[in-house]
Amino acid sequence: MFNLDDLRPQEDPPIKSWHRFLVDCIIRPYSPAIFLEHMISGIDYPTEAEKDEFRTGKHDLNYYNFKDNAFTPEGKVKYLYIEIITLHIISEFPNSIVNLSKMFQYIIIDDVQLMSNEGLKILGLLLNQQNGCKILLYGDIRQIGLREDTKPSDNEDISDFQFSKSWFKKQQNLETKKFDTTYRFPQSIATFSDSIFKPDEKFTNTISDKNSTLDHTGLFYLSADNLGKYIEKYEPYIVRYNRGSRKEFDDLEPASFFEVKGKEFERLAILASESIEKFIFDKKYLGDKSASLLYLAVTRSKSSVAFVVNKIPKDLLSNNYIRFQTAQNTTLQIKRWSPEISYNDDPNCLF
Repeated sequence: MFNLDDLRPQEDPPIKSWHRFLVDCIIRPYSPAIFLEHMISGIDYPTEAEKDEFRTGKHDLNYYNFKDNAFTPEGKVKYLYIEIITLHIISEFPNSIVNLSKMFQYIIIDDVQLMSNEGLKILGLLLNQQNGCKILLYGDIRQIGLREDTKPSDNEDISDFQFSKSWFKKQQNLETKKFDTTYRFPQSIATFSDSIFKPDEKFTNTISDKNSTLDHTGLFYLSADNLGKYIEKYEPYIVRYNRGSRKEFDDLEPASFFEVKGKEFERLAILASESIEKFIFDKKYLGDKSASLLYLAVTRSKSSVAFVVNKIPKDLLSNNYIRFQTAQNTTLQIKRWSPEISYNDDPNCLF
């Protein structure tokens, strides 16, 4: 693994999105030789309907199948076809990937877990360039469910997480290093975020190096009837699974889980969907995408996460907390909040 100190540039390096990088460095220079009638003038970004149509359709690298659909009349290359066109150009001009690897001293790619199937193929070709630039990848495999394309593996018995871990392990020219310490939130939130995923995913445990001195720190759940008072007291940032979830709270203008990616907040209130309630109360695991989204949301908070539920099960009304079974085979305390309850115990309490 190369020294990270070598990455300190003398001047600000260019920063581009992955798709812009491919357009500028491969498609624009080589497309005139293949797509004679198209001079690239920019990128055409898709609507949500176009994304859905593309994801459910079949496409391959045959030039005649996509040449009429990949460009707009104005010469813009359609975003959804950028990686496919790139792979087609590389197949026609193998030196294009060789030249790309020699254009830069380093290529740093963030959020590599969001890479599509076609993107991984391009990345694999880059990694196999023996005399090319050094490539540094950053990513959180627990967010793999946020990928927009179809399921990466055709094997229904393999989760998205297992497929991705297997893909990176197979890259012979790739060294990996795991970072398992967080400085954002306390251990209770770290342990809960690990426990969102099924044990057979075998993720490493997250260790918190943050000692919060704030009151009301850790994990909570509360009835929707008490949300107004909770907001008055703690002023949490409010989120929900997506814009179609918990519509009765539209007036609060909650953000979707995906919309808070890359952000952080002191306190978070999650408007729990039915599936999230079943996970909290009954430990019924979520699907890959839902698990990644819940993990993304929970890890935005620096101090506390409160789950706002429709109805608290009757058998829990006599208790002030849930004993939540964690990925580490310990029990985590998720406390019930109401204006009548006060707590003076350790916010990171693990039984």
